[in-house]
Parts: sequence; structure tokens; C-alpha cells
Amino acid sequence: MTDHNPDPRAARLAAARAKTEERRIARAKLKQHLRDTAVPIRKTDDDTP
Repeated sequence: MTDHNPDPRAARLAAARAKTEERRIARAKLKQHLRDTAVPIRKTDDDTP
């Protein structure tokens, strides 16, 4: 493997950025799943004033 980037800090930053993006997407997917499968805590009664 040829390393075109001589700056190891830039490589680390790129890896961290990719990992952060992956985590953000995974969290968004999880939150959406929880929203989709959520059970309402209490029913809304239409006849209550």
C-alpha cells in the first residue's frame, strides 16, 4: 500500500471524520426505528373536553 499522504495527522483526522459520520447515521437510523415502533403512552380521547 502506497501512502500518498505524508501527514499522519491528516489520515487520523480523515478516519475520525468517517467514524463520526458512521455513528451519526447509525444513531439516526436507530432513532427512526424507535419512532416507527413507538407505542403511545396514553390514548387520546376525542370525547374529553
